[in-house]
Amino acid sequence: LAGMKFLANPSVFTQSNPGVNEAIVRTALEWAGPVEGLSVLDLYSGIGNFSAPLAKAASKVVSVEINKFSSALARKNAGINGLTNISFITAGSGEAVGELLEKGETFDVVVLDPPREGAKEILEGIASLATGKIIYISCDPATLSRDLKRLNELGWSPRCVKPFDMFPQTYHVETVALLEKG
Repeated sequence: LAGMKFLANPSVFTQSNPGVNEAIVRTALEWAGPVEGLSVLDLYSGIGNFSAPLAKAASKVVSVEINKFSSALARKNAGINGLTNISFITAGSGEAVGELLEKGETFDVVVLDPPREGAKEILEGIASLATGKIIYISCDPATLSRDLKRLNELGWSPRCVKPFDMFPQTYHVETVALLEKG
């Protein structure tokens, strides 16, 4: 993935279509823009699907994942790819967002790939933590629509939305959305 090696395990979530996953990651990297010197927050980060490729150029990446097995694999994946600029938080995204806000942290780019129910409980926090771009990856158009509406109310406008046929011949679609201030 993105020229990197990844360890995975059947007991943790990974994208099931490697070709489409590669295209999604490529799109997220492209939309993040040149991340050299930037800080990135990756919420619902799993095994490092986005945080590891972003860390190749960013100055700092914070990877947040609630599943301890996924988080452990993300650490291993960072290690086998020689990435030393990723810090890992093994906690729910809501808890982590609250802690980061309390510390006064901000990030140039926030990436999130939440489960099907979306991220409605933490959208205000995400809007406060992000200073440049939000890249939202979604597997449910209804929750994506709901969350994009709320982020728009918080001052973040969708600039690009791109669907991906992760599961051919089904009604499921994976979507990547880029949001910017204003």
